[in-house]
Amino acid sequence: MATSSNGSGGHGSRGRQPSEAKAALGEGVPDAALPDPEALSAAPPLAPEVSFRLRVAKNWVIMPAMVIRVRVKPNSRASLLTQSGDGSWVAHVRAPAIGGRANQELVALIAQQFHCVKAAVFIKSGACGRMKVVRVEGG
Repeated sequence: MATSSNGSGGHGSRGRQPSEAKAALGEGVPDAALPDPEALSAAPPLAPEVSFRLRVAKNWVIMPAMVIRVRVKPNSRASLLTQSGDGSWVAHVRAPAIGGRANQELVALIAQQFHCVKAAVFIKSGACGRMKVVRVEGG
């Protein structure tokens, strides 16, 4: 009869001793180590539409998610992103509006402007048009 290499017989604890399994489940932990439920309920709740993310690469930055309006001008000479007077943004991208290449460049440009990763930039609406609504997660 073959046994598993961890000596547990292959059933249940996956090689952990019973005391380790209880500690992993939080059993046997003293009450002083657990957070006070009253203190947790006293904390003010965050708005559900606002999410936070930390950037560790340079400095600790906490920025809420934001939604911006962007007018895209494909086939431009240079790629740049400027803010207009009404609060919307104008993006000049070098890529043509074929096969989503202008959208990819727009996402990279917005990620560079707001110091976040490209995965934190989402085109919410207007993927096929020049006016877009873009969500930028905290950067």
